[in-house]
Amino acid sequence: LLAVASQLCYFLAPILTHTIEEVLEHSQVLCAFLQAKDVFDLRGINILEKLHLKEFKKPENFEAVLALRSAFNEELDRLKKEGVIKNSLECAIEVKEKALRENLVEELLMVSFVGVAKERLSETPAFTLFKAPFYKCPRCWRFKS
Repeated sequence: LLAVASQLCYFLAPILTHTIEEVLEHSQVLCAFLQAKDVFDLRGINILEKLHLKEFKKPENFEAVLALRSAFNEELDRLKKEGVIKNSLECAIEVKEKALRENLVEELLMVSFVGVAKERLSETPAFTLFKAPFYKCPRCWRFKS
C-alpha cells in the first residue's frame, strides 16, 4: 500500500497540490518512504528498487485466473438474464482446480462465499455456482451473516 500511495502522490502532485501536501503532513511514514519534506520535494522513484525487489513476476496461473473470471462473468450474465440472481454477491462458488482455489477468488469474482452450498444454480467444467448460504450483511452487502 505504501508503494501505491507513493505513486499516487507523485502523479497527482501537479494537479492536486494542496491535497497531496495534506497527505504528506499526516503521514510521516509516507514522507520517510518518499524522502520528501513537502509536495515540492517529490520526485519519481523506482518502487521495485525501493522495496528491494529485483523483478516483478506475474503469477504462473494468472492466465487461468483470468479465464476463470471470464467464464464466471458469462455464467453470471446468463443467470441474471434468467432472473435467478441479481448480482454476484448472491453467489457462492466452488472452483474445481485446486491451484485456483488458493488465490483471492472471493475478491476477484466478488462472490460471498467460496465452497460448497446447498442450492446449486449452475455447473460448468471449471466451477459450480451455488446460492449464497447465509444472510446479507447490511454493512458489506455480502451474504456472510
